[in-house]
Amino acid sequence: MIRKSIIFILLLFFQKNHSQEPYSININRKDGLPTTNVYASFQDKNNFMWFATDMGVIKYNGFTFKHFSTDDGLSDNENFNFFEDSKGRMWFNSYNGKLSFFQNNKFYNEKNTKKLAQLKDLGLIIQISENSHGDIIITYRNGTIYTLNLNSNGSYLTFEQNPIYFTLQNGNYFTSRGICNKYGKCITPFINIKNISNFNIKNFKFKNKHYFAYNNKVFVIENNQIKKITEFDFKNNEIISLFIDSKSMLWIGTRDGVFEKNLDKWNAKTSCYFKGNTVSSVNEDFENNIWITTLENGIYFLPNRNTSILNDQNNQILNINCLSKDKFNTLWAGSNDNDYFAIKNSSVANFKATSTSKPNNIISQIYHTNQKTVVIGNHAIQIKDNKSTNTIQFVGGRCFLEDIEGNYWLGASYLFKLKPNYFQKLTNLGLLSTNSSVMIANKTTSLIQNKEFIWAGTNKGIFCLENRKTINISKQFPETATAISDLYFHESTQNLIAGSNSKGIFVFKNNKLIKHISKKNGLSSNTIYAIKKGFLDNSVLVCNNFGIDAINFKAKNYTVKNLNSTFGIEGTKINDVEIIGDNLYIASDNGLLVVNYKNLKQNTIKPKIVIERFVVENKNYYLSKNKRFNYNQNDITISYIGLSYKSQKNIQYQFKLLGSDKKWTRSKSSEINYKSLSPGKYEFVVYCVNSSTIYSNPAKISFIINKPFWSTYPFMFLVGAILIAIGYYFWKQKEHSIKRKFEIERNQIQSERDKANIEKQIIALEQKALRMQMNPHFIFNALNTIKGYYSEGNDEKAGDFISKFSTLLRMLLENTEQIIPLSTEIKMLYLYIDLTKIRYKNAFEYKIEVDPAIHQDEVAIPMLLLQPIVENAIIHGLSPKKGHGFLLVSFYKKGKQLECVVKDNGIGRIASAEKQKHKLHESKAIEITKERLNLLENDENIKADLVLEDLLDDNNNSTGTLVTINIPYKNIW
Repeated sequence: MIRKSIIFILLLFFQKNHSQEPYSININRKDGLPTTNVYASFQDKNNFMWFATDMGVIKYNGFTFKHFSTDDGLSDNENFNFFEDSKGRMWFNSYNGKLSFFQNNKFYNEKNTKKLAQLKDLGLIIQISENSHGDIIITYRNGTIYTLNLNSNGSYLTFEQNPIYFTLQNGNYFTSRGICNKYGKCITPFINIKNISNFNIKNFKFKNKHYFAYNNKVFVIENNQIKKITEFDFKNNEIISLFIDSKSMLWIGTRDGVFEKNLDKWNAKTSCYFKGNTVSSVNEDFENNIWITTLENGIYFLPNRNTSILNDQNNQILNINCLSKDKFNTLWAGSNDNDYFAIKNSSVANFKATSTSKPNNIISQIYHTNQKTVVIGNHAIQIKDNKSTNTIQFVGGRCFLEDIEGNYWLGASYLFKLKPNYFQKLTNLGLLSTNSSVMIANKTTSLIQNKEFIWAGTNKGIFCLENRKTINISKQFPETATAISDLYFHESTQNLIAGSNSKGIFVFKNNKLIKHISKKNGLSSNTIYAIKKGFLDNSVLVCNNFGIDAINFKAKNYTVKNLNSTFGIEGTKINDVEIIGDNLYIASDNGLLVVNYKNLKQNTIKPKIVIERFVVENKNYYLSKNKRFNYNQNDITISYIGLSYKSQKNIQYQFKLLGSDKKWTRSKSSEINYKSLSPGKYEFVVYCVNSSTIYSNPAKISFIINKPFWSTYPFMFLVGAILIAIGYYFWKQKEHSIKRKFEIERNQIQSERDKANIEKQIIALEQKALRMQMNPHFIFNALNTIKGYYSEGNDEKAGDFISKFSTLLRMLLENTEQIIPLSTEIKMLYLYIDLTKIRYKNAFEYKIEVDPAIHQDEVAIPMLLLQPIVENAIIHGLSPKKGHGFLLVSFYKKGKQLECVVKDNGIGRIASAEKQKHKLHESKAIEITKERLNLLENDENIKADLVLEDLLDDNNNSTGTLVTINIPYKNIW
């Protein structure tokens, strides 16, 4: 009986139908359009959208509008349509009948293109097309057809007194007499069509058929036959545009809205949208979005055809703040200005909960008990039943709940627990925090009940009330002590789900926090407005200030899915949702939307990516493959754009510069700058990712930065050869000079007048001679190594070797004395060993140690004393070793002697001798060194010796060789 009474009362209010239109986004001056008078839209081959207006043409990439006018090269600011030819040229159909086209970011017109300047002024152009030869076919309203080729002379064809409306695919023409061939002969005349004006024929080509509209009728041309397919009962209206989309839906633009009819189902109802708008064109992009242009209100963009908007009986948008449904599946919607609505099928009932103290009563919740509907507003509360409506002038109401015992719970500045009879008379007077009805002395925004438990969401976190006990859950979990916007109890998982104002979602089980879900985990936003049951039992829908997310719970895991692109509401603030039957109702600041979610299909269309600009040193380039730049043209900026109009600017990019970057970079920026790129070959690869996380195909661009001439192989080889020649020349000069001095000094010692002094000079000269005997051997090996590198094409290693070799050579030439500082000897050893390592392909490691008590710059040592020993250890000990070798060079102070130690872990002297197929011997290097030590010992009268020791393990197997040299310890100064 109660149910029938409520239905009867509601039916009294359901007197008017609400209007339902496709959900659209209106693009006008506030979004960057220079005008709201738009004649046509067009999608080019790169998937950019173009719009023809009375103030020029506009190119749109989903982010920004780029406006072109006569200042940029258009022939006229007023343009009616576009045509793109096979060469990528965009042609513009202008009001003044003069042609211009756009290619590679440049306009061509009669001022800069000779062939365009030669065109006759024949008036209005009705169509621009292209033949199979690539010629541009221009059809004029007066019956003239011009074939334009920019590289040769064109030709005119005239239909005398026979206006042409459009060109058919088979080469025939649709004229005022009917279908005519290129000779003007009428093939198919009109039948029962009279008084055709020059401007009311609209046509569209679809699946090799031509459709055209005349007055209120639509015809199709197939096999040169004209057939009427539909007729509209217009009054004071006319057809001004025609379009057929990929779903075979016929869109007919008129001066009073757009009509939609299914070509495959002619008996289906014809829908009319956007009443009051002069619809100049309809178009469809690569994502199947619909673009509707108007002559008054700019552009309407339809991101999803399954999403509609519900308006009131006056066709006004319903700004809805909250949604709920009663047990009869009636949708209730609360607004921000006193109104709330009950919506059933195609009817809407409008109610008001008016406050006497404030002009606007913001409805935050509509709650349904068994017998009543309670409307909670911030300045008034209304209780509606089958008999009466009671408005309570209470300020601050936010949420309401009736518990299993019949008590009323009201969330406001505090949480109140009230008896129903007291609630009916509720006022703000006397309701202090000390009142016995106050259960929680915090601002309460949401309430939820499950059996004996009641949870309250407040501005300071979450509370649980059970058996008159109040538990502050957020005290146990401090991260949840924040403003809570909504609570939802998930039956299938027995989880309590809490939405917050700034921290996302908290999930509790048995009052224990088990999950925290935020933007880091995939939420569109951390600002949550509402949580409702999802499409599946294990899912919930989360409303936030950037759209709707679906959270699916599976055992201990969960997944987050963004639904914004699916519904076409990308970046839209969503206040609440409600599912009734197969429909999802969405409350937003843009209106009340409805989606038939059963018909939804996952978006699988890939976005597009285009590299728009390639700038080198502030100069823009159109790149061919592997374009080359000089070494100093290495400051490069690359601009790219991702095209996904359905994503509504929610696009990310992933890019990598092969040849430079080691990892992929993820960014929302559509431009990247590379500074000071090194010479080399590069390829830039970029993807875009739309809001459905679908990747585009990659866009690629490759280029080469040349090496400077001094880094090229021929130049490096030439320099290397010159350095070697110079080094060899100076070495020969040095050798010749030393030999000449030696001869002079040897002759001088013949004199007995200064025998002691002469003997010392002889010793010094002999040491120099011995040192020079070692140098040719070393230089010969070095030259062979350089030659080998160049033969192998290893120019980089050759360059490195030459650099170190030249440094060592310079030190040899600069240090002419036989005694040098220990620090210089060590530097030369480092250079020599590094060069030798390169030669033997890093077959060993080494280390040079110096006793801390030794002052390296002050202690004297014969030049290159250890070099022959080191060379011997590397060549005969380490290089034949299987495995990695190690060389240790050490210097110690032992009383009045300097102890020099060379230790290696090579194959040992015995194995080395066996490999050389002769007996154990001392190399020439050892003999030379011993001779130098004998001379040094005679000069200083302090013992100088060399000791060789074979290193053996416990099984008498060789583990290397130890060479110890003792020389007098003396300062160089």
